[in-house]
Amino acid sequence: MNKKQLAIAVGAVAVGGVMLVMTSLSVKKETPNEKPSVEQHSPEAPASPASEGPTAVVQNPTPVVPEARKGESAPVWKDYAYKKELSAFHRMHRKVFLDEAEKKERQDLLKNHRVISSLSDLLQAPALTVDEVILQNVALDLLLESLQDSPHGEALGVLKDVVSNGYIEDKTNNLEARKSLGEVKAEVLYQWSALQPQKKSEIERLLPGPVSKKIWENVRYQQENNLAESSLELRK
Repeated sequence: MNKKQLAIAVGAVAVGGVMLVMTSLSVKKETPNEKPSVEQHSPEAPASPASEGPTAVVQNPTPVVPEARKGESAPVWKDYAYKKELSAFHRMHRKVFLDEAEKKERQDLLKNHRVISSLSDLLQAPALTVDEVILQNVALDLLLESLQDSPHGEALGVLKDVVSNGYIEDKTNNLEARKSLGEVKAEVLYQWSALQPQKKSEIERLLPGPVSKKIWENVRYQQENNLAESSLELRK
């Protein structure tokens, strides 16, 4: 299959008179056994996932890591108890072939209820530095793979927590923090609804306010565009 890069602009959302520009997501069709490289800034360096649509398998294009944002980092970034586990997952996540020991280690991580539940804290904390963004990205990779492995497991509860979080709805909160969490929410909405399209009605009920609803509207619009473009490609 030929490589194809589709730029997905989640959109610009008006928040309290300020334009909150969401990060772009990207969808990349990979050839078999091929994984893109990820620039590693720390031991917990992740790749940010993306998907093509309701039936797509999550891929891992090289993320664009933003510069450090202004603001005070949340305590979870320093105190998070499972950095070692996330680092191990990222190491295996980047490999094309795993040996039997690595396969078992990876499967154990995907089913580790404590680790998966702990991802909620990382995904609801603003990522204001490069290292925080990196750790947050690998947390999202792990969460989405856990969802695919166990569709009704702990990952589902974490996704609900992230979608229903109302921090970005409050214009008195720090703008950079709201941008960060808005980007996470956009990614989660896109990926979750792509992997479990039957959950779209439930997702809509979880949205806590107009900002989240606007992000969801932009995500749905982009998904429809991607499907239309894919259909056109198949007809060529």
